[in-house]
Amino acid sequence: MCIRDSGSAQTISVDAPYIRDRHTAIALRNRLFDDAERAWIVDVATDLSMLALDVGDRVTVEHDALPGGTLFGTITRQSVDILTGRIDYTVRCADA
Repeated sequence: MCIRDSGSAQTISVDAPYIRDRHTAIALRNRLFDDAERAWIVDVATDLSMLALDVGDRVTVEHDALPGGTLFGTITRQSVDILTGRIDYTVRCADA
C-alpha cells in the first residue's frame, strides 16, 4: 500500500493473508485511507479499562506508522466483547 504525502511516498505494510486479488486489495486500501478527504480510518483493539470511551468521543491515536506518529480523531464505531475482555474502536482521524 502506498500513501502520498507532500509529493513523497510512504509505504505501509498490511498483513492480510486472505486477500488474493487486486480488487480486494484496493478496497482494503480505500477503507484504511480515504485520499479524497485526507482521513485515516484506524481500528484499535484494547481492554475493558477503556470502556469509558464512546462513539463521538475525540481521541489521540499514537503509532509509528501514522504520519508524525500522532493523529487526532473521532470514534465512529465501538464493539465490546465481555467474554474476552476486548473492545474494538474505529477512529476517523484527520491528517495532522
